Amino acid sequence: MATTVQGRRGWVRAYTSVDVDSCRPSANDRDDAGGRGGYVRGHHLCSGYVVMESTTKPGFLHVRLAMQCTFHAKDAASIKALAAKCQHLAALDLRLRSCRLSSNQPSNVKSMPLGVPATACGHCNKLFRLFTIKTTCQKCNQVL
Repeated sequence: MATTVQGRRGWVRAYTSVDVDSCRPSANDRDDAGGRGGYVRGHHLCSGYVVMESTTKPGFLHVRLAMQCTFHAKDAASIKALAAKCQHLAALDLRLRSCRLSSNQPSNVKSMPLGVPATACGHCNKLFRLFTIKTTCQKCNQVL
């Protein structure tokens, strides 16, 4: 769903769990015909993503993940599920950056000012060593 708040565009993706007879919320029913063989089903009460345009940085987005859920599992499984959500947000960030870079036309490298020599990669922040080959991206002018 898209909307406008205080002149900024925003998008929301909200979701909740749906109860299904063949997937019960407790792990004690694994011997039943509708059991899940020991799997535990979590329940999303009210979860989703909120994406808003930034007011301080034009062209930037603020992404927020709201989760209200019960995992019905041990702490380790809950932490693993939260880590997967964090990885999804990181992948979303990488995808948005790659879409932005691929949509722009290559810039004229000769017209760009020479800056201070980079000490780390502009993409992954890996420190440059003595024999590391440095190249400049022709779209964003960052050293890769």
